[in-house]
Amino acid sequence: MIVYHPIFGKFEELSSNAISPDSHWYFPGVQERIAFSEKLTKIFGTPLRYSLAVARKAAYPPLDDEYHEYIDILETIVAAKDSFIMIELGAGFGRWLVRAAIGVRRYHGDLPMRLIGVEAEPTHFQWMHQHFLDNGINPDEHSLIEAAVDEQDGEVLFYIGKPDTWYGQAIAQGDITSDSVKRVKALGLTSILNTVESVDLIDLDIQGSEFVVLRGAIVALNEKVKRVHIGTHTHDIERNLRQLFRDNGWYKLNDYSCQSTSLTEFGERVTFGDGIQTWINPRLSTIATSETEFHRLQCLMGQMEAGERYLYAELTQLQAQNQHLQEENCQLQAQSHRFQHQAQHTEMDLKQAFYALEQLKVKVAAMETSKFWKLRSAWFKLKRLLGIKTTD
Repeated sequence: MIVYHPIFGKFEELSSNAISPDSHWYFPGVQERIAFSEKLTKIFGTPLRYSLAVARKAAYPPLDDEYHEYIDILETIVAAKDSFIMIELGAGFGRWLVRAAIGVRRYHGDLPMRLIGVEAEPTHFQWMHQHFLDNGINPDEHSLIEAAVDEQDGEVLFYIGKPDTWYGQAIAQGDITSDSVKRVKALGLTSILNTVESVDLIDLDIQGSEFVVLRGAIVALNEKVKRVHIGTHTHDIERNLRQLFRDNGWYKLNDYSCQSTSLTEFGERVTFGDGIQTWINPRLSTIATSETEFHRLQCLMGQMEAGERYLYAELTQLQAQNQHLQEENCQLQAQSHRFQHQAQHTEMDLKQAFYALEQLKVKVAAMETSKFWKLRSAWFKLKRLLGIKTTD
């Protein structure tokens, strides 16, 4: 049974009959064109369309590997005061920016907000403009930037193409002769942060560049950014990010490794394709034992207790296996002693038999050289000459 995070209680589910037949409606009330992910959905074998009832209802999201991303967005929206500023790196068609914008409207009304979306794939970048317009957001009032994100400003070779079947475009690392690799503009995160005074949330999914990009901008992050939600792609990157943020005094809120299945604080296991990490900057955000945080701590304690029970069961099983192996070892040692004892007796028997054989040989040789034996042999020879039957 899913235990919903308390933050969802501040945003009601919505229903509408005004949704285009070419779109789905997602929480917290976002219209999203089916064409943006239609072929991708077919590839992965999931249902192409929701039922009409679901398509017309912006229901709470399912507990999957994007669930914590929703929580990060909603919590930063609720915490926002005078304005809301969000940056999405590797934005695709800007779905998290638009979900945040709709959430701000619902919770704060006309609170000033600025959305910054950075995307290098040309078709996805065009779709981001369209997605803003589809949801009543004027892209000219925000900062949509067609570029890749790198450690510093410049140009990079970047994979582009297949926009409706692939959202993993990234800086090219190996085969740079492919027709799908193009030279594009690149921006460092520090340059982007120089355009704002503060940022409520950075959401990034940049396909393996996350550590070098964040490392290159860590000073600006410390000064301006309240929260970072990161999609991770290798375990080495995850370890490096933990070290980077811990060294700079950030508070880790979420940490689930890529390609893993983990028990979450919401009562069920979740399979994570990309991993996720959420870090909060205590210099700019208050970290208090609120009702939400208290709930999280209780869930984490439950996880720890469940983990302790699992480890205890594993230990008990290992102890039983060790005891069994010790008993088998004792049996093998006893068998070894028996075999050694038998081998010693056999060796003694062989020595005795060999000694007895040698003694017989000596006796036979002595008999053959004695006068009696010679007389006996002559007697048998005489009997044969006389025709007298002889027996041995």
